[in-house]
Amino acid sequence: MTKELLNAHAVTKSAGTRDVKEDKRRQRTTNCEHAVLVAKAVIHNDYHTFFRLYESALNLSAYLMDFLVQRVRQGAYERIVVSYRPTVSVEFFQEALFFHDLKETRQFLEQSGAVFVNEGSGGGPPFWVDCKTSR
Repeated sequence: MTKELLNAHAVTKSAGTRDVKEDKRRQRTTNCEHAVLVAKAVIHNDYHTFFRLYESALNLSAYLMDFLVQRVRQGAYERIVVSYRPTVSVEFFQEALFFHDLKETRQFLEQSGAVFVNEGSGGGPPFWVDCKTSR
């Protein structure tokens, strides 16, 4: 009877070890897949995919992606200014470029050379970017 219990324990233990190894291999695969998707997004200048991956980054990969965020934002800004005419809202830039608040978004836009337009805001802060005159 004890021999049967020992055999059952050995089988269960080896199955548990296989499960742990399988989980580690699966996690390594998902990390590699995520890294490949990030690399593809950067190569193809796909800022939507990049920021979606940045938001759902696994483990500590978001810290590695932080080095690419400024470059991707600048490229995305240039594409948006060329593609969208005549004006684009600051809120659109905030969502598209994954900023946390409007102040941070406006600061980035000012540094990038955006020209702001007040469209019926009554003298408040500008909420529109003039794409035609922006760099």
